[in-house]
Amino acid sequence: MQDNLILFEDYDPDYDTLAEYEAMQKIPNDKTVKAMEDARKENSDIEKELRSLAELTPIEYDHVRAKKAKELKVRTKTLDSEVEKLRPKPEVEGTPDELVNGIEPCGYSVNGNQLASTIRNSLNKHLVLPKGADTAITLWIMASYQIDSFRIFPKLCLSSPEKRCGKTTTLEVIQAFSNRSLLSANLSASVMFRAIEVWKPTLLIDEADSFLDGKEELRGIINSGHTKSGAYVLRSEKVDDEWTPVKFSTWCPMVIAMIKKPPSTIIDRSVMIELQRKKIDEITERIPLDFIDDNKKIRSELMQWATDTRITNAFPDMPQLSSDRAMDNWSPLIAVADTIGWNEASRQAMIILNLESEDDIAIETKLLADIQEVFANKDRMFSSDLVQALISDEDNIWCEWKHGKPMTANSLSRLLKPYKINPKNMRIGLTVKKGYALSQFKDTFKRYLSNNPDSKRYTATIATDKALQHNQNVTNNNHVAVSNSLKPTLHKGCSGVADEMPVSEGNCEVLL
Repeated sequence: MQDNLILFEDYDPDYDTLAEYEAMQKIPNDKTVKAMEDARKENSDIEKELRSLAELTPIEYDHVRAKKAKELKVRTKTLDSEVEKLRPKPEVEGTPDELVNGIEPCGYSVNGNQLASTIRNSLNKHLVLPKGADTAITLWIMASYQIDSFRIFPKLCLSSPEKRCGKTTTLEVIQAFSNRSLLSANLSASVMFRAIEVWKPTLLIDEADSFLDGKEELRGIINSGHTKSGAYVLRSEKVDDEWTPVKFSTWCPMVIAMIKKPPSTIIDRSVMIELQRKKIDEITERIPLDFIDDNKKIRSELMQWATDTRITNAFPDMPQLSSDRAMDNWSPLIAVADTIGWNEASRQAMIILNLESEDDIAIETKLLADIQEVFANKDRMFSSDLVQALISDEDNIWCEWKHGKPMTANSLSRLLKPYKINPKNMRIGLTVKKGYALSQFKDTFKRYLSNNPDSKRYTATIATDKALQHNQNVTNNNHVAVSNSLKPTLHKGCSGVADEMPVSEGNCEVLL
């Protein structure tokens, strides 16, 4: 070993042996040089490809990612990670100083009712909103300054059937009055929870339809911020060269603007505002260039109002809606309304906006409601007959359920399986096939369609505030008719056929 040591003066201390040193001093042969050049060229080509992919929109990238990952011989997850590193970071608009340092209270007493009126007037000056939306947005903005006073805080979701319906303009007005506003037209999951943790902003997300679809992690972070106790995510971060679990907050006021409607989980956690394109005769004023700076005084007064006002009524009296989640979403807004004297206006807005969105129920809930109607005068039905009844209305979504084709018995079975409702063998007349009995649905109807077990559909009962006594039934409260009572069968030999209510020797469910 001693003979192998480097003994000459100009040795490189990075190499311990003469053999290692000599090997590094050898001039590469032609073959080695070509291999090195090929490697450099390949790396350069890959980098160009990644930069090209990073310039695509999220939808365009989603269409080619699997193919490109295969061409580059990497996993799609690896490709996603490398492309994400090269994407431009979201631009922060608004007032950076307020975002970092917060808003200083104005230092003098303010009137909450007057502040609310100022915000609502500005909304109506620059926007054409659906009825009740100006009140809802105003109350949401004020409640956002008091977010830590509530157990639940809803998203504010602005949706429209197509572009140019005023979503971005609405965001601009909300931004001008919001606490520590952060407006972004694109963001990743990792940027979102880190921005919330560092800045505690009012997060305004524009064009969510362009990047939210298919991003389960991003949607999960958005959903997690609904309830204060669970508004955080856990991630593994390197701290002092060791990977450590770190808790990031997702608790912040959030506005989501998008074409069409968001996933049902986001709708369920939002106050929904459905915007429409304004008509020719509907005139609004353009937003001034310095609109955010012009309203700095209002933001400072809102902070003073939030500092001076204590929200103590966490469970205000409010209209009874068909969804407990919808009532939870509105409770912060109603609580603020009661402190500023907007008792009646707030409850009217709540009724109007929720009744207009009653049709935005989950697909599964709509299916249950439609099945309830089909079973109105029946005890049981074969699967094929139930499906035929569901698709008999050409305007119903079941007619084009999958790729433009009608619902099938198998599709129906899959949708009902989470409710533990499965088709079973039954006899109707002389025919034995798979089907469903009304008794299988009764408990599910009670749980998911109505607080009143005898109601044909769910009921929105609105009667709480002294200034607002109003009852609205979505449908009549009819008892479900039961006809064609069971009769004992004269046939035997039906062993192996499942039964729910044995009515004869044959152990078959029978309807004659």
